[in-house]
Amino acid sequence: MNKKGFIYFAIIVVIIAIVAVFMLNKDISKKQNEGTGGIISKEFVELSDDNPTFDHWGKNFPDYLDMYLTVETQKPVSTEFGGNLAYSKLIRYPQLTMLWAGYPFSIDANEERGHFWVQVDQMDTARNNKDFLNAHGFAAFGGQPAACMN
Repeated sequence: MNKKGFIYFAIIVVIIAIVAVFMLNKDISKKQNEGTGGIISKEFVELSDDNPTFDHWGKNFPDYLDMYLTVETQKPVSTEFGGNLAYSKLIRYPQLTMLWAGYPFSIDANEERGHFWVQVDQMDTARNNKDFLNAHGFAAFGGQPAACMN
């Protein structure tokens, strides 16, 4: 390469490096403004424990709210990792009744279906029904804590 070609090449590399530095600086500044509330603060809705509704929360995170709510209308599908199909683990895996003998899971253990269904599944499980558990050998059982969802 001759001397003139090398100079042109060096000038192009320097120009590309300068443009890259300016673009990187612009991106970093944008992210810093977002982090300190620069762009978001104009539309940000203050959240509190007094109003835990999805509509209120979704004003700050509309894309996540849409993804979350589409789960309700999805067709139930069984996957290798459980999926969103509600089924009894005790019917699919009968050996679990022996593994969990003496625990409420030996009476009722259902596949978890994901975040959208957690409260529904927890309230519908027979492990929370004292009368059902007492009738099936768990005398004077007061129900399980909600932390024990499996």
